[in-house]
Amino acid sequence: MEQSSKTWFFDKSQASFGVLADLGSHKLDIIRYITGLEIDRLIAMTNTLDKRYEDGSLIDLEDNAVCMFYLTDGTPGVMDVSWTNYGEEDNSTIIYGTKGTMKIFGSQDADILIEMSDHTSIRYSIGAIQTNTNQTKSGIIDEFVSAILEKRRPIVTGVDGHNTLAVIVAASLSAETHEWIKVDYDPNINK
Repeated sequence: MEQSSKTWFFDKSQASFGVLADLGSHKLDIIRYITGLEIDRLIAMTNTLDKRYEDGSLIDLEDNAVCMFYLTDGTPGVMDVSWTNYGEEDNSTIIYGTKGTMKIFGSQDADILIEMSDHTSIRYSIGAIQTNTNQTKSGIIDEFVSAILEKRRPIVTGVDGHNTLAVIVAASLSAETHEWIKVDYDPNINK
């Protein structure tokens, strides 16, 4: 789905961030959820390659970002997000590990495909992923409302939101300074 150049997404005074917050936040949430770890430090590059205002000038926000990072246990990672990957929408996430690879919506064979180093594989079907053209109910809002009604801590907390935003802020600063940045995450995530 083509974004209109009039969208608030492209207005820095309203959105503050571009693709880092739009797509990057979801990738970061997946990384943090699956690993149970925080992003410790990172270096990032951002560019505005193609998204334009109505007058033809490039938007003031990044439409592409690449981050190299280390998790709190020293595990390295790379995140690449783009608003300019034209063609079929690609929402895949691939995690490469020492014992195998996990492809999340990155395989035609399964929603989640785990390929082990011993050449065995496990396939999971979990249902459709949200896309620009296929909006699905995620259950996140229902979970939040249930937590309030049941007077319990929600599965996704404010600390989760803070820590994901802290990575986005650090990546934006790194892109400006061209330096590795230590992420100011809240270590009390599980408390």
